[in-house]
Amino acid sequence: MLEKTSAVVLRLVAYGDTSQIATVYSEQFGLETYMFKGVKGKKKKGYSSLFPMMLLQAVVYHKPGVRMHTVAEFQASPLLGGLLSSPRSMLMAQLMAEACAKSLKAEQADDGLYRFLVKSVLALDQRVLLPADLPSWMMALAETLGFGPTWNEEGWFNLHTGQMDRLREPGAHYARAGFMQPSTTPQEFPIADLQDAVRYFQFHIPGFGSLRTLEVLAAFNS
Repeated sequence: MLEKTSAVVLRLVAYGDTSQIATVYSEQFGLETYMFKGVKGKKKKGYSSLFPMMLLQAVVYHKPGVRMHTVAEFQASPLLGGLLSSPRSMLMAQLMAEACAKSLKAEQADDGLYRFLVKSVLALDQRVLLPADLPSWMMALAETLGFGPTWNEEGWFNLHTGQMDRLREPGAHYARAGFMQPSTTPQEFPIADLQDAVRYFQFHIPGFGSLRTLEVLAAFNS
């Protein structure tokens, strides 16, 4: 059955020479896997392929219970020229997409989550979201998914409980001092803070694992 949906691209796998399999979060159906046939090498509204955190409108052959659906047609909407023209922004999009792909499990649609993802992409495209903001963005994602932290002005941030401890407890896992404090270098990727944010997700999402994009970000800083 043909259905229209809006979606955010989270994960991409090449399929043959011209096609891509994409994990997306769609407004109508939630987390889905779509086959985009013949998308590589053919211009589609200015793009020759899909990319992480791309926003699109699609007509898909959707059948409940099927693991992978086929896309009949699609277009990028809106066009994200600001994102595509900035290597930093593209790296940020890659990390954001990887974090989402590892975090989102439920297939049902969540309007609040979809709006959060779209708002994040637009902020990235408009250069409102900067590299230094990535740890804060990950905590906002955790909040949207229902395991957001509880902040106080003083204490140590316990990565396991998501709360501030007035004293450091032996054996507990804490973020580094200064975690989430405003950075004086907004264009630099805050690797240490991002590593703590990843650890926070690891404690709260079974099987979250590591983010491979972090290694790329570290190399980009150097």
